[in-house]
Amino acid sequence: MQRAEALAKATGKPELAITQDMAFLRMLDGLPYGDGKEGHKVIRIVTVGARDTIDTLSQRMAVADNKRERFIVINGVSADEPLKPGTLVKLVVAA
Repeated sequence: MQRAEALAKATGKPELAITQDMAFLRMLDGLPYGDGKEGHKVIRIVTVGARDTIDTLSQRMAVADNKRERFIVINGVSADEPLKPGTLVKLVVAA
């Protein structure tokens, strides 16, 4: 990973912004989540608002424990970087 990162930086080209595949994310909306033992849950796709943070959004997760950690994992976000308003994220909610 370090070598690949160094080689990429050596090109002198700017980093490309990661774009979201909105069509794919929208297809995930309503997808069942879990094994059903803790009730029927689904994935919902929501748009990050100006005041949203990992903490505020993860509190909306309908899971018993590790809400923040699960939010970070299913969204592939960094725990120490703020969310960008307008981006889409996945939440696990009760159906």
